[in-house]
Amino acid sequence: MYVELEQRNAPFEVVFISCDKTEEEMLTYMLEMHGDWLAVPFGDAMIEELKTTFKITAVPKLIILKPNGETLSEMGRKEVQDRGVLCFRNWLNAAGITDTLPKSVKRRTKMKEGDIAAQTETEGSRNSDRGEGDGSSVD
Repeated sequence: MYVELEQRNAPFEVVFISCDKTEEEMLTYMLEMHGDWLAVPFGDAMIEELKTTFKITAVPKLIILKPNGETLSEMGRKEVQDRGVLCFRNWLNAAGITDTLPKSVKRRTKMKEGDIAAQTETEGSRNSDRGEGDGSSVD
């Protein structure tokens, strides 16, 4: 989804907040999995502040913010797993951002609800009860 939206110049950005134990672990993970994402520098005090502010207790966690910094969703990961790119339109609408969604994404949002249910059934079953994290705790 990230690559698809980025290629279409969708109005969003992902900022990676590492919970890795070393800077080397963080850099290795970033290069392998999320090389294009922005990241808070390893060891920056902002990491602990953000973990506290957003009550991060398990990783991964995807929190969706409005451009003004207001929390839009604390369940972004589950929403992406359940609905794929369709959730992006909901986030834009909820943030009051209109007429900026790429045409290809607009077409995909017109999928039938049955298609969404099938995706949710296969992907959603991997989520924890809260829909976030994989059981990995954050120290």
